[in-house]
Amino acid sequence: SRCRRRLTTKRSTVQNRSYCKKLSRKELRRLEQNDRVSQRLITSKTTGQVWEIIIGLEVHAQIASLSKLFSGAETFVDEPNKAVSTVDAALPGALPVLNIHCVKQAVKAGLAISGDIHKVSHFDRKHYFYADLPLGYQITQYYDPIVTGGHIKIIDEDVEKEIKMERIQIEIDSGKMIHDAHPLYSYVDLNRAGIGLLEFVSLPDMRTSSEAIAFVKKVAQTLEYTGIAKGGIDEVRVDANISVRRIGESLGTRCEVKNLHSLKSLHHAIEHEAIRQIEVIENGGEIEEQTRWFNADTKTTSVGRRKEDKVDYRFFPEPDLPPLVVTDEFINDIKNSLPELSDDIYKRVKASYSLDTQTCLFLAESNKVVEYFEQTLKSDADPETIANWMMNILTSLNETAGYTWETTPITPQYLSEIYLMFSNETISRKNVKKLLILILNGNNNDPRTITEQNDWIQIVDEDVLTKMCEKIIIDSPNEVEKLKNGRDRMMNHLMSQLYKHSKGKAAPERGNRIFRKLLQLDNKK
Repeated sequence: SRCRRRLTTKRSTVQNRSYCKKLSRKELRRLEQNDRVSQRLITSKTTGQVWEIIIGLEVHAQIASLSKLFSGAETFVDEPNKAVSTVDAALPGALPVLNIHCVKQAVKAGLAISGDIHKVSHFDRKHYFYADLPLGYQITQYYDPIVTGGHIKIIDEDVEKEIKMERIQIEIDSGKMIHDAHPLYSYVDLNRAGIGLLEFVSLPDMRTSSEAIAFVKKVAQTLEYTGIAKGGIDEVRVDANISVRRIGESLGTRCEVKNLHSLKSLHHAIEHEAIRQIEVIENGGEIEEQTRWFNADTKTTSVGRRKEDKVDYRFFPEPDLPPLVVTDEFINDIKNSLPELSDDIYKRVKASYSLDTQTCLFLAESNKVVEYFEQTLKSDADPETIANWMMNILTSLNETAGYTWETTPITPQYLSEIYLMFSNETISRKNVKKLLILILNGNNNDPRTITEQNDWIQIVDEDVLTKMCEKIIIDSPNEVEKLKNGRDRMMNHLMSQLYKHSKGKAAPERGNRIFRKLLQLDNKK
C-alpha cells in the first residue's frame, strides 16, 4: 500500500510505484507521517520521479534612519542628486563615519529573530564596478556580521515552521539608474547611494513558494513592528537561491534569482526555476551555478552570469573603519525597548480568546490591528464577532476608503457600540455593514442615531413578536404540521412570513425562539 501512495501536486498526479520501491522504510515513514509532504513535492510528468525544491532567501530592507549609513546626507529626498555627501560621491579624502542609529536597528533586528549579537564585528569591501556605485565597492559585512543564527517562525496552511537564519548584515545601498528618461543616455541618481541596508540571509529551509512568501511577509512584518525599516512588502528586495533534489539526496547546485520586487514575482520565479532545473537534469544535463534574472511578463528566468563569469569581489576588511564594538549595556537597552512582537501577540491572542489560526494571524499582522481589537473588547464585546468584522468587513472597507486602523472614523468605541446593538438584536447583521459604510462615508452621527435615522431598529418586543408569530401559525396549518413531523425546513416558511408581516424589522433569532416555544419544538426533542 505504501508503494501505491499517490503523490499529488498542482502540476500532476501519478501512481509512483517504481520510485516508492527505491525509498527506504525510514524515508517512506517520514512521508507518511506528514500529510502535507506530498504538496511539497514535484512529480515529473515524463519520468514519474519525485523532486523536492530547496529554497533559501536573502531579503534586503532599507534601515529607517534620517541619515545615511556613513554620512549625514538625508535619506528621504525626492529631487534627484540632492542628498549626496562627499562620502556618497566618493570624493578623494572623504572618510566614512558610522551612523550609530543604524547599528541600533541592526541589533534590534537580531534580537527580534533571537539571533546571536556579536560584540565585535567588522566591515568589508565588496568590489565591483557599476555606474551608480561611485566608490567602486560596497561596504558590507562579509566575514564577521553583527548578527548570526536565530530563526523566523512562519505559518503556512495552518502549519507552523521555523526557518533558521544564517545572518543579518549591515551594508550600503547603491544609487539608481534611470534608463527611460532619454533615448540615448542613462541618468544616475545618487540620492540612494550610501543608504543603510539590512540583509536577512536564511538557511535553505524552505520547500515551497508559499513558505518563501510567508517568510518574506514575516520579515516585512517584523521590520514594521519594530520600526527597523520602512514597512510593507513593497519596501523589500528579495534574492532567491533555488535548487532541486530527489528525495533522500544531498543538496543540488543552486541558482540565484536576483531582485524580486513582489510576492507574485517570487512565486513565479521559484515555480519556473524548479521546473527548469528538473527538466535539465532529466534530459541528462547538469545545473550550472548561475545568477539569473526574472522576467515578470513571461514569468520565466534567464541566465545573467555563469559560475565561470562570476565576479571576483576581492573582499577585504574596510581599512577606513575600525571594528564595530557593542557592549552588553548597549544590547540590553535595545532589548528592553522592543515592542511586543508578532509571534508573542499570536500566542497571546490564541491563548486568551480561543480564536482560529487565520484569525490570530490577522490580529498579529500589526500592533495597530491588535490594539484596535483589544480596545474594542473593553466593553465586553465578543472576541470572535469583533475579529470577524475586522477581518472580513472593516479591512476591505478601510482600504477602499483610504483609511488605516489608526485613522479610520470607525473608532473602537463606535465598533463596540455597534456590537452592543447587534448583540441585543437592535440591528441586523446585514445592516451592520450598511452602518459601517455610512460612517466611513462621512456621517458624523453616533451609530445609534444613524440606525434610527435609517429605520433599521429591529422589533425585539416579545409581546409584539408573539402576536405576529401566533397569527402566522394559525395561517399556516400545513407547514406547522410538517414542521412538527420533523420537516425542519418548514421553519424557513414561518420565518419568511414573519419577515413579511414585520416589513423586515423582526429580530430573526428572537422570532425563531418564539416560534419554537409556541410549537413546543424544543420540548419535543
